[in-house]
Amino acid sequence: MKDVLANHILPRMPLLAKLSLQILSRSAAEALAKHCPQLESLTLTSTKYDTIDPDAITPLLHHCSRLKHLDAIWHAVEAASLVTSPVVCRGLEVFRCQITGIGEEEEEYEVDSEDEDWENTGQEENDKDDDDNEEINTAERRLTELRVLELGVDNVDGYDIMGGFPGNYLVDGRLYYQHFGPTLNTLELSLQSGLDRLKTLKKLQVFGFEGVDHRIGIDELTWMAENWPQLQVMHGIQAPDEKDEYSLSCPKVKELREHMQRLRPLVKHEVGRS
Repeated sequence: MKDVLANHILPRMPLLAKLSLQILSRSAAEALAKHCPQLESLTLTSTKYDTIDPDAITPLLHHCSRLKHLDAIWHAVEAASLVTSPVVCRGLEVFRCQITGIGEEEEEYEVDSEDEDWENTGQEENDKDDDDNEEINTAERRLTELRVLELGVDNVDGYDIMGGFPGNYLVDGRLYYQHFGPTLNTLELSLQSGLDRLKTLKKLQVFGFEGVDHRIGIDELTWMAENWPQLQVMHGIQAPDEKDEYSLSCPKVKELREHMQRLRPLVKHEVGRS
């Protein structure tokens, strides 16, 4: 079916402006980039259980200059593609997509390597990761029309596929959802890694970082409160649903949320839409 879309349908739709699919294949994305220059809105209703082509979104960012609405939270863009090629859709208003591939390259070590060699190489890797983060933030800072920026989704296992019961674990005798932690190699959002480059996003209203290895702390939230005057909603440090017996409160998240509430009491903290 995806080859039919890429080879026979999209080439005949040069005026296509809006498209909604469950999954976008790499071949279909390339066809959109080549044959549909008027594309303004793409919505992908994928779930975490779908098989998704890696880096399928990239051709759109590099070729569809009219694109304003990209809603594809279960798809991912490889960091390298954002660093090596320019993003041409400068009028983008909604970006809901993961950015992955930060720090994936690893060096091979000899068994008899000295400790200092490990330390030096580790520092070099950290420096490279910071450089990648800064370059991606530099690319994002040019998207000055952004109103919605969501970079991840909470990786929670609500059901055990084999047994049909909620995936859970015990804490003090109670069962809770299984949170698998942040997605590896995702975009860091600390001031050290270049968050301050996003001060140009003055129209930003919604910011989401669920499931991202974001490193956001008190200083970062203070910066957001001062530099994003239109911010209305955040996804990432919300309180657990009190009606949900499987939810688990985190003291660190609570501390961050309460700090942001003191600075910007009108900003809502909600679960992002998956």
